[in-house]
Amino acid sequence: MDNKDLKIDLSQKQQSQYHHGNLRAALIQTALQILAVDGVDGLALRKVAKAAGVSHSAPAHHFKDKTGLIASVAARGFRMLSEDLLAVAQNHQDSKEQIIHGVRAYVQFAQREVELFRLITSPAAPDYTEYPELYDAGIHCWNVWVQAVAVFMKDYSVQGDSPELLAFCIWAHVQGIASLIVNQAVIPPHIIPLKDAMLDKSIELLINGLIADIKG
Repeated sequence: MDNKDLKIDLSQKQQSQYHHGNLRAALIQTALQILAVDGVDGLALRKVAKAAGVSHSAPAHHFKDKTGLIASVAARGFRMLSEDLLAVAQNHQDSKEQIIHGVRAYVQFAQREVELFRLITSPAAPDYTEYPELYDAGIHCWNVWVQAVAVFMKDYSVQGDSPELLAFCIWAHVQGIASLIVNQAVIPPHIIPLKDAMLDKSIELLINGLIADIKG
């Protein structure tokens, strides 16, 4: 899909949004579509404006520069991930199942939104301390995950660690799995078709390890 295609796809849907003052949201949505095709290096204010069918100067009213646009796109990514994790909590009552399916939701997000996943987990992402929108979205996503872990710890009498510490350890484990699956950089070719089984086995080992610590 090139920029011309993006403009055709977006212009009809977003004309009414512009009239209602939603240009900023429309620009972010356009940027998300460009990101999915061209990666973060493909994001530029002029390119997004052209694809959205607005003047080159329009994005400047909403984003200070390219980094500001990228920060808003990353914030949207964290909100999308938060929505996925909250959906898990709504669909699974047992707290252990919430952790298991939360892990799956994270990996599925990475597979579905490859470039967005790479952006929000990249050291090259905008400094969240300089962008309140990105900071708030990231912290909210983190708190959703910590809360799920805290409930699991309470329900299964996990003691000795703080919810934040355990949440970080699980997240680091899952981040590694997601990166391996998405990047396919160090996975032997014959293992790639087994990625779903690899994920299930990793979750099994992780959860069983936590339960073993409780019983031990």
